[in-house]
Amino acid sequence: RRLKDIFSAHHGKQAVRVNYTSQSGTAQVTLGENWKVKICDSLMDEISVLVGATNVSIDYSDANTRDLKLSMRPQPNRNNYRSN
Repeated sequence: RRLKDIFSAHHGKQAVRVNYTSQSGTAQVTLGENWKVKICDSLMDEISVLVGATNVSIDYSDANTRDLKLSMRPQPNRNNYRSN
């Protein structure tokens, strides 16, 4: 939910690509038109706080566009942990 709020606050024209890695494999997903963002310092700061600075970058590989890239891993399920 938090990413949706951040993206909504920074709606724009740049695509968002998510590289998702889990124990069963990896996948790259480009989010749809409604998820496009305007890349700016405040967007980068907010996402860096949420997913970690090393997991967010701007892809300049296409001279005509910039894409926001997120690297994500599943979070531990807190229900799997028990306190004694």
